[in-house]
Amino acid sequence: MTETKPRKRFGDILVEGGLITATQLQQALTYSADRGIKLGLALQNLGFVNDVAVAKTLAKQLKIPFVDLAKIVIDHRLLGTGGPEEQGNPPGPETGGDPGGLC
Repeated sequence: MTETKPRKRFGDILVEGGLITATQLQQALTYSADRGIKLGLALQNLGFVNDVAVAKTLAKQLKIPFVDLAKIVIDHRLLGTGGPEEQGNPPGPETGGDPGGLC
């Protein structure tokens, strides 16, 4: 019979990673309990972490890959939805276009 290790707690991962202090964790736990909200949201509301830090920490806790969708470039031609150019936005790095003849 194999023993499963207990999963590390979300707040402990943040403290061990140096993203928040133990004091900030305690403040956020109190804030979270008082308002009936999840710890990640409490940490964001208090300005201790951003949404990407919460998502990365959850991925680490659950041992799943983290994918930052803000960095994924979608070729709109494949979707048939028309790209940013058709919507009046010039091509640039954020739209997957060539920012100035570099490519």
